[in-house]
Amino acid sequence: MTAEAQGFTGAAAKATSEAAGAEAARAAEAARAAVQAARATNARIVNPEVAEMQGAEAPPRKNGELVFDKLWEGRTFGMAVTLSDQGVYPWRDFRSSLIEVISACDASGDTTTPYYEQFLAALEQLSIDRGLVSVDELDRLTSEFVAKRAAQDAERAAADAAIAAADVATAGDAAPRVAHG
Repeated sequence: MTAEAQGFTGAAAKATSEAAGAEAARAAEAARAAVQAARATNARIVNPEVAEMQGAEAPPRKNGELVFDKLWEGRTFGMAVTLSDQGVYPWRDFRSSLIEVISACDASGDTTTPYYEQFLAALEQLSIDRGLVSVDELDRLTSEFVAKRAAQDAERAAADAAIAAADVATAGDAAPRVAHG
């Protein structure tokens, strides 16, 4: 191959390499833009009225994060926020309901009712006031849930007792099995 041909081949290879690099850079930038667009689309817009609650009605926090001691507390909070986000009521109406419940507890000298029980009472009252549920329907659904939970607890207790009995029968043969709970 002549020197001229080798130079041409080298220049072509360099141009091809530069074009591939530029194409890779454009593809990488397009991928970054697509990820940013997806994040923006999927990002949850937090209502500042909820996020910045202050005073006695503000939910418990630790290091700025909401604290839920029990599963139902987080679910209750989520229901209240979702109903507001979906336009069933403005958050300020829920907040007013919560303030009323907390004030009533304070006025009666009740210092033992936990925050999320007051929160739930406010959600129940607002739901009744808005016609989302009647008192009778709420009582019926609550009774059904309590009965279902009692049956589940009884099933778990029976399963735990059966496991414990099996562990006693096979003591020393194997490590005890983990009970439900």
